[in-house]
Amino acid sequence: MSFMEPFRISTVEPLSNLTSEERLKILQESGYNPFQVKDKYVTFDLWTDSGTAAMSQHQWAAMLETSEGCISPDSFDTFADTIKRLTGFPHILPVHQGRAAEHILFSVLAKPGSTVFSNTMYITGRANAELSGAVVVDVPCKQVEGGDFNGDLDLRRVDVGKAMVVLTLTSNNQAGQPVSMANIKHVSEICKTHDVPLFMDGCRFAENAYFIKTRTKVYQDVSARDIALEMFSHFDGMYMSAKKDGLCNIGGFFATRLSDVYGQFKRRMTYTWGIQAMVDYLAGTWKL
Repeated sequence: MSFMEPFRISTVEPLSNLTSEERLKILQESGYNPFQVKDKYVTFDLWTDSGTAAMSQHQWAAMLETSEGCISPDSFDTFADTIKRLTGFPHILPVHQGRAAEHILFSVLAKPGSTVFSNTMYITGRANAELSGAVVVDVPCKQVEGGDFNGDLDLRRVDVGKAMVVLTLTSNNQAGQPVSMANIKHVSEICKTHDVPLFMDGCRFAENAYFIKTRTKVYQDVSARDIALEMFSHFDGMYMSAKKDGLCNIGGFFATRLSDVYGQFKRRMTYTWGIQAMVDYLAGTWKL
């Protein structure tokens, strides 16, 4: 067991160290609304996990060394190949953050009158699905005190007639409760039976894989990476904010094995964000 952090801190960021009187004054001036408190007054932010990680020396170095060319930079190939090896999905597209992927995906798949079922949809995902005219229905499992997988989706409450399903791993709106591999498999089987797309909000996929490893006996000797790869194999695709388990300051990606959805997603990126789609258009590989 290690008794020290196995790395050296080379960059520091000052934290506020306010007195009780100063904190009370700031709360009063903000109307007791934490969202009105400036970040500079917050010592420990327990509300978000986005962008709170420190980037490694290799990440910073890669940002300086990478090509900034906008047509076909090597950095995109490195990015796409890395995600393909990690997830097994063949089609990869970058986005500037997770909600950009939500916006494009739901504009493609969440049609007016359709239903999107989820264990618990994150607030930006819900907003983007509803913006596309769909109805979002959260069907979390019944919470069990001390339960290992309180992030599971309640299969008894899902009617996938005209729907798509999104599993959030881990379940953000349920305080990061993990989803079991058994639940993932059962949801996938139902979706395949009814020809319904199943996507992962992979905000904390690595954390979810670790929970499966530590809380499921048959996976105790399996690496978290292999568990994650098995999780991905049951989905048609995923979207992710890389500011969480990607340990990046910004960014994210969309990945899928559905070539038709990939094509529609790429075309939508031309209108909103993404040079790679425009390159294909100029090359004549697809038309608007």
